[in-house]
Amino acid sequence: MALTKIFTGMEQGPEKINDNFNALDDKLNNLSGDGSWQTSGITLGAGVRWYSDEEVSVGRFKVIDFGGGWQLVMIHGAVTGVTKAGQVIINLPKSITPDMQYRYTSPATGQKHNRFILDTNGNLVSENISTGQYGADDWLPFDTLYLRKG
Repeated sequence: MALTKIFTGMEQGPEKINDNFNALDDKLNNLSGDGSWQTSGITLGAGVRWYSDEEVSVGRFKVIDFGGGWQLVMIHGAVTGVTKAGQVIINLPKSITPDMQYRYTSPATGQKHNRFILDTNGNLVSENISTGQYGADDWLPFDTLYLRKG
């Protein structure tokens, strides 16, 4: 249910996504006892900048250890400045996974955009296909979470 709220919030704007992510974060903190988001280490490729909304102006991530080698990785943020067709690259720190990149591709601005998280070998870790259309000055969320065996 909480995950559904995150993804349906994408249609309602960055503030709603932030609210939904924080609600899920609170629930997970009760399980993990870890309430700290990390904001260092996420860098942007050329041509984009952090979305200026105060709540999601810097990308952040959290790794929650559930024991037995299982970890949940939560990644949260938004960028803007997507001005042409092509690819936006968001580099994620090695503490999430070595050399993982978040890649955003589109045939043209204003058309369907595919968002992927790939590992260093190009293997798909996570995919979210948006049905929305983005203009040059729109915000682009990259909220993602996935379970891994660490």
